Amino acid sequence: MMIFSLVVTLFLFMNTGCGKSPQNNENAPGASVKLEEAQKFAIDKFNLKKILSSELRLLTEKERTRLTDEQKKLTPVYYVIVGENNEGKEITVYISSNSMNDYFSIP
Repeated sequence: MMIFSLVVTLFLFMNTGCGKSPQNNENAPGASVKLEEAQKFAIDKFNLKKILSSELRLLTEKERTRLTDEQKKLTPVYYVIVGENNEGKEITVYISSNSMNDYFSIP
């Protein structure tokens, strides 16, 4: 009976968070660039007057063919922002989730 109580106590201790270290969100995986930053960059750099949609996702195989050799070594996770430019034409802007220096567009 004593061993059973000890096992149950250890099980509860391990699974209630008492034995876990606090999370450090500073080093958590995820996008270094925020959605709002990517949208502002797309508006400024590509003269978008209106954003139609935005999402953070993995590039498709077809989209990856547009990457430079250097970009292919980096993360394939991009903000995909569809908008209208000043001429009323739809343009799709791709901005890396890790750096706004890594971007491309498809008219």
